[in-house]
Amino acid sequence: MMNLNALVPLYWFAGLFTAFFFLRDELKTFNRDFGWKRIGLFILSAVVVAANSYIYYRAASSEQRPLDPLTLVFFTVANGLCETFIYLGIFKFGEFLAGKYTQNKFLLYSAGLCLFFVYAGGIHAIFWLNVLPEHLSGTTVTLAPMLVLPRSAIFIPFQVLLVVTWSLIYFLYRDLWSVAVLHAVVDFVMVLSIHYSMFVPVEAAMALH
Repeated sequence: MMNLNALVPLYWFAGLFTAFFFLRDELKTFNRDFGWKRIGLFILSAVVVAANSYIYYRAASSEQRPLDPLTLVFFTVANGLCETFIYLGIFKFGEFLAGKYTQNKFLLYSAGLCLFFVYAGGIHAIFWLNVLPEHLSGTTVTLAPMLVLPRSAIFIPFQVLLVVTWSLIYFLYRDLWSVAVLHAVVDFVMVLSIHYSMFVPVEAAMALH
């Protein structure tokens, strides 16, 4: 069976390619206009990230795998940046397609958002669920004593809110760096929760534990 971890650096290379060819303006310039609306949107997205991270931490399991500190740091930074480049490149492509027919900002945003949703859902279902080790068990999440909720009912809405707020940050302010930071936090909590390792196969990690 192919070690799918070997595909992760290729995925990141695709992110760098996307950034260089499609997000060059955003990389070279940074919108320094931090009005209250922009700050409020970032805080809202950070709250969503925090809530999503808590839910994920409560729902996920490391299956007694040891934590790999190198993956924790490396994956957080590399995937936080490179996958963000792909996400926002996809969003920008949706804007471009819609821009051929309209300049209505709501429609431009909606087109980018739709492609963002399709890509984010697809890459997780097709790629990441096959790369990451087993880490979700059961169909409920215990968030607190006496508070047990269906996993999909609580997890999916926060995933939707992540996409909506991240795409708004980019659409309104062309700020890809804030999105990358927020995404990196999500990745950090993911690796910390499930003890994913890019460098040690699952079987070897369990043997070392």
